[in-house]
Amino acid sequence: MAKRTRELDAPSGGMSLSTRFTLFMTIALAAVMVVAGFALYTMVAQVTSNLQENSLIDAVRLTGANQTAAMEMRRLSTERDLLISVNNRIAESYPANEQFIKLRNELKAMWDERTAKSGELEHNISWSQVPGQEVKEYSEQIKRFPIVVGPAKDPAYLLRYSPGAKAPDFDLLAPATASETERGILGLIIGITVVVIAVGALVSVWVAGQVSGPIVAIADDLHQISTGDLSHVTRARGVREVNVLARSIDRMTADLAAAQEAQLELSVREREVALASEVREALLANAIPKRAGFEFAALCLTAADLGGDFYDFISTPSGEVGLLVCDVSGRGLPGTLVGATARAYLRAELSRGEDLKKALFHVNRELAGDVRRGMYVSALYVLIDPRTSVARVACAGHKLPLAHLVAATGKVKLVQPEGIALGFDPGPIFESRLEPVELKLEAGDRLAIFNSGPAVLVNAEGVEFGEKQIYGQVQRHGARTSEEFLDRLRSVLEAYAAGAPLTRDISILTARKV
Repeated sequence: MAKRTRELDAPSGGMSLSTRFTLFMTIALAAVMVVAGFALYTMVAQVTSNLQENSLIDAVRLTGANQTAAMEMRRLSTERDLLISVNNRIAESYPANEQFIKLRNELKAMWDERTAKSGELEHNISWSQVPGQEVKEYSEQIKRFPIVVGPAKDPAYLLRYSPGAKAPDFDLLAPATASETERGILGLIIGITVVVIAVGALVSVWVAGQVSGPIVAIADDLHQISTGDLSHVTRARGVREVNVLARSIDRMTADLAAAQEAQLELSVREREVALASEVREALLANAIPKRAGFEFAALCLTAADLGGDFYDFISTPSGEVGLLVCDVSGRGLPGTLVGATARAYLRAELSRGEDLKKALFHVNRELAGDVRRGMYVSALYVLIDPRTSVARVACAGHKLPLAHLVAATGKVKLVQPEGIALGFDPGPIFESRLEPVELKLEAGDRLAIFNSGPAVLVNAEGVEFGEKQIYGQVQRHGARTSEEFLDRLRSVLEAYAAGAPLTRDISILTARKV
């Protein structure tokens, strides 16, 4: 999970969507504009060249035709001189190409046909100035007059060069429009505009595909995740924003998986705690026995951390009373179940009232076969015969010894017979080490047994209460009644803890001969 988290937190590379769109659109439009500019320049240059050539040809043709008509209307001699002058001017000023040769032939033909066609030519080629329109002056010598030519009144311009008194005016007729050229340029502009729009649309569609494709993949990933597959990893890759979104979804999925796992663990833990609590309640002694000449009592303080420690009072068919405290190595539900198993075996064997050693031998063999290696149960058992006031004590690896307060001396004797914990060894070692002892109780004597809970009780500074203080409290308050004795111990332990949580249960059993 940590590795996957580090991978999800890695920075997302790649260009942003806005950067990619701007870059690609700029490149595409720049390429289109370069091509379009070159095409526009080439075509305009060609059109301009053609326009100049065609305009010059049209102007020469129109002017020549007009001058020819004028010459045809003058006297033949004047016309002949003017025709020669025009012919010479054309020959000198313009290249001798096919068009100009044709023009000269036309002028010659016009001279020959002057007589028959003079009226027709005058009607067709004659021009007149358009009244009311502006006359444009380029300089003092050159002016442009708007005119109409021929019967169709075609618009044209008369360019008049007036050199002054030294020479006559020179008139040049030129067409007024270049519609074909204008249409060509307009078509080119429209074509370039259409190409730019098309390229922009294609780039936009491509960029949109770069985004919509990963978004669709993310939608599929979310659908997969919504089915409960929290191990699914998004496959979408693309621009930086898409990568960030994909990583955010992966991080969210990882968090959900972790939360689900934590919730599952919590549910299991809650079930374990509930079951362990039920088992621990079952481990508590059902009732405190009563016997003439003896006081029996118990104190139990439970810890928040569940364990398998337990205590019990066991009555035998002959009237004997057994006091039992046990510590279980494990904690939580496993320790609780081991404690429940050990209690069942001990209660079943010890309640028969038969030989104490054999009963513990049998419990050890059964328990060693049931618990896993490393688990064990320590036990301290005191069996009191009220009739003879004799107590038999057996210890199976229990840490805290039995405390015997001798009323005659007011001192506490610690009794801890040999023995190893239940469940460590299946038989031979346990049986060879177990050695119960007997005690004779006199009036006022008190016996007290403890689990390890009081010794490991810690205060706010983390210092344990310890065995020495436990037995000091037995000596200080042991002469009181059993109820008062346990109340004093409770007060002392609670005051020492000062509200600090218990690390494990505290079990104290006591018997006093009255």
